[in-house]
Amino acid sequence: MDILFVGPYKQTDEWGRKSRALLDALKRTGNRITSRPIYFVSQGWTYSEEAEFSTSESYDAVIQFTLPVFAVYDGRCKKNIGFFNTDTIDTAPFSTAISRMKLLDEVWVENKDIYQNLQNKVGDTRVSLIKPYMDTSLEREVYTGRYPQGIITKDNGPLKNRFIFYAIGSLEEREGAKELLCAYLSEFSASDNCALVYILENPLDPARVNQFVETCHLSTGATKAREQKPFMHFMNPDSSLPIEARLVIHREGDCFISPDYSLNCNALTLEAVAAQSTPIVNKNTTAYELLGERNSWGIESYKDSCILSHRSFDDMFTAHEICVKPTIRSLRHNMREAYTDKFLREKKRSNNIEARQAIQGNTHYDSLKELLCS
Repeated sequence: MDILFVGPYKQTDEWGRKSRALLDALKRTGNRITSRPIYFVSQGWTYSEEAEFSTSESYDAVIQFTLPVFAVYDGRCKKNIGFFNTDTIDTAPFSTAISRMKLLDEVWVENKDIYQNLQNKVGDTRVSLIKPYMDTSLEREVYTGRYPQGIITKDNGPLKNRFIFYAIGSLEEREGAKELLCAYLSEFSASDNCALVYILENPLDPARVNQFVETCHLSTGATKAREQKPFMHFMNPDSSLPIEARLVIHREGDCFISPDYSLNCNALTLEAVAAQSTPIVNKNTTAYELLGERNSWGIESYKDSCILSHRSFDDMFTAHEICVKPTIRSLRHNMREAYTDKFLREKKRSNNIEARQAIQGNTHYDSLKELLCS
C-alpha cells in the first residue's frame, strides 16, 4: 500500500513524540510510507525524515495525526484515516470534533473508553482501537556519557545517593503538577533521602515556578520550616528540552510519575519503561491498561468534567468532556511505597522486561499491519 502520513512529527513536545512513534510503527508494516510535517507550534526539529523523500501519484490511504477539529477529507485518497490524540471523552450532543470525524472513513483511538463513546456518535465512520506505540528510534541514540548543561545527577551535588522521583512536562493544571507537588510535600520531609525532580519541557519565568511551589506548599496546610521541606529540584531549560537531556533523566531517575488528566498513554511513560524506570500512572488510563500493577503503580483516579482555569483551545477540555483526575491520597501512598519497598520496586522493574518486549515486539506492529489491510 502507498500511505501518506501527515502529522507534527518534527515537534519536540508530546505531539511530536506520539507522531514519531506512529510514523516509526507505520514504517515497520512493510508499506510504502510518504510523510509530510504539520506544526502546532512555531519551532521544531530541522532533521530530514527519510519518508519525506518518498512520493506517489496516488495514495491508498492518508493518515492524519492531528486534532479532530483540524481533520479534512481528501477525495484523491481511497481511504481517509484520522488518528486523534484525544485525551478526553466527549459527551456533547454535537461538537466540531465529532462532525469532522464523520467526514472520514476511519478513526483510530488508543483508549477503550473513548473508543466505546465514539461507537454511536460518528455515523458510518469506522472506529478502531489501536495500541500505543513507542518511538524506537530512541534506542538508537548514542549515549556519550556527557551530561547536557543544567542536569544534576546521582553522582554529583544534592541528588547524590538519593531516590529520585521525576516528572517531565509543564505546570499546566491538566498535567497534574499541583497534585504531584502537594502529594510529595505532604508525604515526605527533609529526613527522607529522596528527591522530586520536575523537568520543564519549555522555559518558564523562575518567579512563576517559585510562586507555584509556594502555592502548593500553602495548599497542604503545612507548617514545616523551609529546612524541613523535602528536597525538590526544578530543571528550567533555556529553550525546549533536548532529547539527550530527556534520555539522561530517564536513566538517572528511579520512579517516573505521570498524574495528568488524559485518558491516553503518555509517550514519556513508555520511554520510562524502556529505561527500566518503574512509573506511577493514573488508573482508568491506557497506560495503566497496558502496564497494570505488575509493571507500575496505579493512582486511584476518578472521572470528572474538564473544568479548567486555562485551556490552549477554546473548544477543547470543556465541561462537556470527561477526563481522569488523580487522588492525592493514593498518589502519596504509591510514592511512599515506591520509596520504601525495595523488594516490590525491584519486582516491578523486573516485570518491565516483559512490558518492554510487548511494546517493542513484532506482534505489536503486525496488528497495525492487519488493521491497514482490513
